[in-house]
Amino acid sequence: MKPEYIISQSQNILEKNKWLYQFQDIQLFSHQKELFTICRTEQDTPKLILYIAPTGTGKTLSPIGLSEGSRVLFVCVARHVGLALAKSAVSIGKKVAFAFGCTTASDIRLHYFAAIDYEVNKRSGKISKVDNSNGAKVEIMICDMQSYLVAMYYMLSFNAAQSIITYWDEPTITMDYETHELHDTIHSNWKNNKIPNVVLSCATLPKKHEIHPVLQDFRVKFDGSSIHSIVSSEYRKTIPIVDSSGFSFLPHSHYSDFSQLRQVAKYCLENKTLLRYFDLDETVNFIKTVHYVQSKHPHDLVVPERYLIPNYFTEVMQINMSTLKEYYLILLNQFSEKYWVTIRDLCQKFKKERYNTIPAKTSEDPLKGCRLTTVDSHTLTDGPTIYLTKNVVHFAKYCVYQSNIPPAIMDDLLKSIEKNNILQEQIEKMENELEKALTVKTNEDIENATKSKKKVKEKDTTKNSYAEGLEQNIRHLRHQIVPLSLPLEYVPNTSSHQALWNPNKPSTAFQVHIDQSTVKEVMGLKVDTVYKFLVMMGIGVLEKHEDPKYEELVKRLAQEQKLFLILTSSDYIYGTNYQFCHGFIGKDLEGVTQQKLIQAMGRIGRNNIQQSFSVRFRDNAFIERLFMQPIKNTEAENMNRLFCSD
Repeated sequence: MKPEYIISQSQNILEKNKWLYQFQDIQLFSHQKELFTICRTEQDTPKLILYIAPTGTGKTLSPIGLSEGSRVLFVCVARHVGLALAKSAVSIGKKVAFAFGCTTASDIRLHYFAAIDYEVNKRSGKISKVDNSNGAKVEIMICDMQSYLVAMYYMLSFNAAQSIITYWDEPTITMDYETHELHDTIHSNWKNNKIPNVVLSCATLPKKHEIHPVLQDFRVKFDGSSIHSIVSSEYRKTIPIVDSSGFSFLPHSHYSDFSQLRQVAKYCLENKTLLRYFDLDETVNFIKTVHYVQSKHPHDLVVPERYLIPNYFTEVMQINMSTLKEYYLILLNQFSEKYWVTIRDLCQKFKKERYNTIPAKTSEDPLKGCRLTTVDSHTLTDGPTIYLTKNVVHFAKYCVYQSNIPPAIMDDLLKSIEKNNILQEQIEKMENELEKALTVKTNEDIENATKSKKKVKEKDTTKNSYAEGLEQNIRHLRHQIVPLSLPLEYVPNTSSHQALWNPNKPSTAFQVHIDQSTVKEVMGLKVDTVYKFLVMMGIGVLEKHEDPKYEELVKRLAQEQKLFLILTSSDYIYGTNYQFCHGFIGKDLEGVTQQKLIQAMGRIGRNNIQQSFSVRFRDNAFIERLFMQPIKNTEAENMNRLFCSD
């Protein structure tokens, strides 16, 4: 096969070829190899490693590899990220400890694999009581930001400082704010850190020249230290950017000004991690268009001869998604300005909408592609979708309103929900009384017991009868809770829903089914009625609620892939390591930084490869922010301010 053929069919041969992924070698990413090499060859040298690689490429699992030759102290803000690491570590027998919300070393807990001193239950033969004060066997300590210093001193009491690596996951969290409650903690952790080996791991970590004061502070604190920068742009899947008009975004299709196009192409060559968001099909269309124009002008150089396909790709094995997209950028920088208008117009002529939806009401329809509970739901394929917006409550209410649930059905559900709420209040009141009734005897009871055991026994019998009555009443009230469900035509992407809104539903449209036990669980929570409706539709909302159990429920359903859509703000992006196939960047996220946009986009396509992905922008101004050098790097400025010892 010739390179021209491979390129023209690259979407089927490279991107959607399941055999390439099924039979490829299982190996580390190159950035992981580099990290492990540095840490093993420079074990006696203090070192600060800036570890920059795209999300979903194994950075959070790298501490497991590091623990083969060193002790690792893993620091994270989102607790469940640490627990996910612990699950993977324990599965291969690693000895793990936890420091979450610790004020003293006595709050640290050891996994059974890491326990040295413990008691064994004689009947079951299992460990029943662990002495958590002896952590000599701990290989990986997982802690939150607030517990870092406690965990650090705990690890230092059993290991030499040089044998420990502090692995700081996502150190730029909160750095996009001028002030934040975590900033003092971050500054204190850096200032009081005693461990001479630090890895700062983040997809959007500032480059070395942007945080020079941080590097200098580390050198001063740890004499003879070395600074390493690991930068990777590896990716194994394409996650196309879709603009507000519904078309895949590429520089040549968006910018009409030639000099601006060249400026963007140059920036992308310097920040190749952005290439994963270039639609491969549109990339190839541009390449083919350039060569078509060249064929029509054989006596003129549309592009220099050495950049024509047969000369640039001399072997078939040189062609992959990464090299094709880099070739696209090279062509952007090399083709003649004389033919720019011709090439642009040809590309525009064959441009197609990414998703087929009903025609917009007007060319400027602000809701185009966003009617996610009705006509646009079928475009959300293969897995859950995350929608990032500043006003989460407003969009949540819009989802219910836009579903067009008939008033009669809505009224019946509201009455049932209200009845369930009353029952839940009564149950909660009785549960509080039951808790009091079952409270351990007071000191007065104990003193009375020594005087009159018979009297106390009679008192306990009375208390037990009262408690049994409460338990019986609670069970009776629970049975009265009305099971609720929405008609399936109002649950996105069910067969009934698609028959109503889009009869030609694609087979990949993602469907959910919320079972009655989940509906019953959410009906018993203290949250707004809107959120209860949304769960029945397969939609969860991640934000602070009066009842924290709701957030736990949503996270569990997201982990189990049981939600069609999750609505949340940009502050939740660092803690959502779930598998999303599509994402929306709301138009109300004004002020969001370039780094935070990249982090938000990194929530998409984290695990599976052979699926359809997209990240859709409601406002094209945010896309433009991605592809231009930012005037101000807030994250870098805050790191320079907080990561200092003075």
